[in-house]
Formats: sequence, C-alpha cells, structure tokens
Amino acid sequence: MGIFDWLFGKKETPSEPKKDCCSKKEVKEPKKKKNTKSKSEKNTTESKPKSKEKPNVVKYKNGDTRERVSHEIMTKGVFYLTLKNGSQVKIFGQCHSLVYIDEEYEDGDWNEVNREETDDYYLTENEKGYLFEIDDLKKLFNTNDYDWDSNGVSYNWSGIDDNDDSDMGWEKYMKYKSKFKKVTSKDQFNTI
Repeated sequence: MGIFDWLFGKKETPSEPKKDCCSKKEVKEPKKKKNTKSKSEKNTTESKPKSKEKPNVVKYKNGDTRERVSHEIMTKGVFYLTLKNGSQVKIFGQCHSLVYIDEEYEDGDWNEVNREETDDYYLTENEKGYLFEIDDLKKLFNTNDYDWDSNGVSYNWSGIDDNDDSDMGWEKYMKYKSKFKKVTSKDQFNTI
C-alpha cells in the first residue's frame, strides 16, 4: 500500500493485464431453498437460540459463464503536459472506468475471458475535486502533447459488487460519477 492510499484509506490490488472485446452473456441466478421444517421442529427450535443458517451456496460447473461489471480506478495518476511555450506541467488525474467483464468458470475459479471499457473519466483529486475528460485537458491547457501514467489500481468505489447485474452496476457507477462537477478552468486542476 502506498502513502497516497494510506492517507486516503483506499486499498490497492494488483492490476491484471487488460484484454479487449466483450460479448454479453446471461448471469446465472442461484436457486432459493424452501424452509421444510415441521411444526414440531419449529416449536422446539423457537426456545433455543437460533443458529446462523449458511447462505445459499451456488454450485457452478466448468464452462459456466457470467458477465460482471467493474468500476476500475487507476489511482495516483499523473498527466505530463508540454505546453505551447515549451514548459512542462504535471497534473493529477485519477482515471475511473466502467468495465464489462465476461468470465468462465473453471476448476473452482472464475477466469476473465473478455473485457470492454464502456465509459471513463478523470478526477482532479483523489475521490473528490472535478471531473474531466482528455478533451477538457487539451482545450484548457491548449496542448495535444501529453502523457499519462498511474501507479496503482483499485475497484468499485461506487459500491458495485459481483452479484450486481449490468443495469445495477451501470446505475451505481453513474450515481457515483454524478457526484462530481465538470471542470471549467485550469485553476480547478491539481498541479504537482
């Protein structure tokens, strides 16, 4: 964990190599178990403390597929800009992306098969500040000469979990994204 994440309370997870192309596949829903206790069993267990029931366990078989949605954050991002006058500027830019991931179940694990990034934007600060896109950066700094690099990755700050379907994941991501106002001036960027 880097100092940046330590200060702001985010956990880093190792990044995985990105793959392109994604096709939509249906997510298999777990079947719910019915309560089959008799009246006499119910009466005897009511006086005893209730034990915690195990949650429904979904059994997948090799070859099962699912699509999941992920909000991926490239933390500690920095833009390196070269301005028209030749000077260089470094600007903080944390990249957020919505990614649809197709996975296939094999030997007890879900393995990524395909992925497609469908939306991305940057923030001027760590989980706060202003929202901007590459075109905003080019326009406000009057440059096309830039590089971007990041040194960390995190996931699902918008509250998406593995059981969310595509629509629910999109809604959570868009709700999170809507918290941030769009950048309108150079002064709103965080220079490093």
